[in-house]
Amino acid sequence: MIEGLIDPELLEPEAVRRKPRHVALEDFNMSMQVTAITHRKSPVLVSIISQVTPSESSVLKKVAMEPLFFTHLRRNLSIKGVRRVVLHEPLSNLRKVIFVQYAQARRARKCGAGCTAPRRCSPIAERSASR
Repeated sequence: MIEGLIDPELLEPEAVRRKPRHVALEDFNMSMQVTAITHRKSPVLVSIISQVTPSESSVLKKVAMEPLFFTHLRRNLSIKGVRRVVLHEPLSNLRKVIFVQYAQARRARKCGAGCTAPRRCSPIAERSASR
């Protein structure tokens, strides 16, 4: 944690920033005089992500949320066929879209004995059917 004092009357110049296809001109911002820096072994990290997609925050949300949805579907809801979960946020950032990939269902095959078992019958059953 960083603690400090901010004087709203004191403004300091900020350097010119360059971004792709954009140049932010010099600006003035408040500075902080740091009074203490503390830490703990098990920190509690709190953040506010407020950018519009596509952005760094949407990638962070995607990396964090996809495994959570996957685990919820597989473990909590017991849907064993789920193979992959992909989170997509459209440019509007209003509705999140979740794509869920399932394993293909195996079709039952007929063996020589005429049964429709998902696995092959024993060679003895196939030999007796061919007689």
